[in-house]
Amino acid sequence: MYSFGDLLLASATRADCFQFFTKLSEIPGPHLVAGDFNAKNNAWNNSKTDLKGTDIFNIFSKKNFIFHAPDSVTHIPYRENPSCIDFAISRNIPQITNLRVINDLSSDHLPIVFSIFDPLISSNTSNNYNFAKTNWRKLSNFINCNSSIISHSFITSKDIDTCINDIELMINEAMRRFVPRKSNIVTNYTYSPQIQLLIKTRNFFRNKFRRTGLAHFRSSFYQLNRIIHRLVRQHKLEIFNDKLALLNRKDNSIFKLTKALKRKKLEVPPLLNSSKNLVYSDEDKANLFADTFKNSHAIPSKNDLTVKSSIELIMQSNLPSFNVITEDQIIESLSFLNTRKRQVSSSKFKAYVSKPYHVSAGVPQGSLLAPHLFNLFINDIPIPKNAKLSLFADDTALAVEVNWKNLKLAKKQVLSSLDLLVKFFDKWNIKINESKTKFIMFSKSRVMLNRTEIDQINFGNSISKWEKSVKYLGINLDQKLLFKDHINKSLFIAKSIAFSTLYCFFKKNNVVKEHEKIHLYKAVIRPILTYGCQVFNNCAKSHFNKLQIFQNKLLRLCLNINWDDFINNEKLHELANIPTIREYVNKLTSRFYDDCHSHDNTLILNLGNYDHSLIAGGLKHNLPLAV
Repeated sequence: MYSFGDLLLASATRADCFQFFTKLSEIPGPHLVAGDFNAKNNAWNNSKTDLKGTDIFNIFSKKNFIFHAPDSVTHIPYRENPSCIDFAISRNIPQITNLRVINDLSSDHLPIVFSIFDPLISSNTSNNYNFAKTNWRKLSNFINCNSSIISHSFITSKDIDTCINDIELMINEAMRRFVPRKSNIVTNYTYSPQIQLLIKTRNFFRNKFRRTGLAHFRSSFYQLNRIIHRLVRQHKLEIFNDKLALLNRKDNSIFKLTKALKRKKLEVPPLLNSSKNLVYSDEDKANLFADTFKNSHAIPSKNDLTVKSSIELIMQSNLPSFNVITEDQIIESLSFLNTRKRQVSSSKFKAYVSKPYHVSAGVPQGSLLAPHLFNLFINDIPIPKNAKLSLFADDTALAVEVNWKNLKLAKKQVLSSLDLLVKFFDKWNIKINESKTKFIMFSKSRVMLNRTEIDQINFGNSISKWEKSVKYLGINLDQKLLFKDHINKSLFIAKSIAFSTLYCFFKKNNVVKEHEKIHLYKAVIRPILTYGCQVFNNCAKSHFNKLQIFQNKLLRLCLNINWDDFINNEKLHELANIPTIREYVNKLTSRFYDDCHSHDNTLILNLGNYDHSLIAGGLKHNLPLAV
């Protein structure tokens, strides 16, 4: 071993390694040693054992160390047999799990990844309340009695914070008293004695193969492993069928399981921070999201002169209440939120919460005040001439009507209308997402639509093409308003759920009762098929009949009817006690027309012609103008 200043050269001889690992094993406390040991032994999944591997095994096994190695090889040399020489050694570590090899790198040494679980880390128990068994009468009485104690006079921001803390403590105390906790039930599969015996025999052959490397032990191990996997699948399927047989609508167990099967569990991938480095831990991800929101919730520019001039206009009114208030008092009362803080917390980040950051602009999405403030903010949005503007939250649709087959005039009017809106958005620091801005031409003229295929629109810093279909508020609008794309995409989603995700419920001759299957179809699948049916009610029969064909197929599955059994569609719907798609859509459309016709909002009344004679082919493609 040689030392040159800060540079240390250590030899890799057997004697030096033996001395180093001996000193390392004698250090008290928890240990975790991982890396490339360049040693082979049967203890870490090698068929052969060398001298260095024997020394490491003898040193650490005497000190109660545990060896952690993956099931596959980690070193793949060019001219030698692959081996496992990258592993971990631990002592007094609670649990090391999920040990696996990453095959994405091109190096001859494959990296290993493992997780360390510490049972002392407290889990987030905020979602462990069973609200279904809450005593709401006692809880409401408790809150009503204690709410009178809380002060209702707010002079400074500190008074508001104190009130919020008191309300939070009161609600937490009420939940602790009157909301029971959920019992954490861990389901352990109890295998049959036959499966347990096969598992023991398989493990015996696996250990024999690791020690000796003989081929007949490996073949016996793989053969037993395939048999065990098949028996375990059958055992789990029987348990799942027993669970399906107990499902019903009264306790909502069937909908809870449906929701769990439909939920997609997505993990947050590694994120790129401002310094172009990847962030892996949940805590760093939460802080990175907090930094992003901090920049979004910042005021671009402050202008006190504009604020004071606006206040002067208010104070010049004849209202006596404003005459006794100074400008500084109004500004101070309006800026009481300038010391507010926010934190980022999500179930994706487990129990980690980001560092608090100051908020100078914006309101949290989902709050009761947010939509009202946004409507006030864009209330004076200009409406271009010869155009109609449709707003739903922050989704904006601009419809411009032009002469027939005049594409140049259409582009000119669209861009002039957009320029008017862009000026308004730039004035109030609202940024338009150019990547999500779509252009589409609605026309029955084939000549007009053919011209849009080769034409482009220059908008902002991007060049956009005319789209053949766009999605607005969940409805796919094609160029001729035939709604063919919308129906096809609705069918695709419904088929993927019915025949893939929830096929265990709709499968023929399973343990689920027939009326439960039909009720599940009416509650989960049919709303997907009929979403926006008030708009595509008058579409072509060739497109609309696809929905009815899909319903017929699914009803035959629900009623356990074989394909060779001759039962017409009318009899099929009588057995299921369910209307046809056309009857159900006409019912929804008629109810929608009645609600719009009797509405007190003039905008909805003037939206279109809500005549019942137009339903189901009364007049082709004549629907409300909002389409």
